[in-house]
Amino acid sequence: MDFNQTARETLTRVQSELAQGQTQISWDILYPIFDRENYLKEMKKSFGWRSHMKSMFFAFLMLIGLVAKGGLNPFWAGLASVLFLIWEVRDNQKTRQEALAREYFVYGIQVNFKKRKAQITWNGVKMRHQVKFHKNEELPSFNLPERPEPSDVRLRDTLQNTLAQKMGVRFVD
Repeated sequence: MDFNQTARETLTRVQSELAQGQTQISWDILYPIFDRENYLKEMKKSFGWRSHMKSMFFAFLMLIGLVAKGGLNPFWAGLASVLFLIWEVRDNQKTRQEALAREYFVYGIQVNFKKRKAQITWNGVKMRHQVKFHKNEELPSFNLPERPEPSDVRLRDTLQNTLAQKMGVRFVD
């Protein structure tokens, strides 16, 4: 993902959607990971052996529960818990690889002007359900390319002023 291209495309797309009078607009704001070394260390720790031990413990509890409460044959219960464990370890490794490859955190905003509501996500996970905008609600400022041209800055300021007037929000860096 090219940060500069993404920032410019977002600005022009939001501008054209506002010009068309659309009532629902969404955009993403990318936050670079500044202390990448520390981030990688934390991700390796959180997806390491502790995670595997939790999965093994849960598979063991699943085995006991299926045999004791489910009345299942121990062979089938063991097979189910081993298959669960394999699935969990593979899913953990996939999530770990995605987390280690991440260069930016994504802050997504979807607004509805008619209802004056917004939904905010952080890396694809809803932070808040749709909430009504209140006066002076703060949203993060649009991304600018690394070396912004004056037209990029003017476009960002124009967009933020238009959105601030329509929604009654403030944009902060």
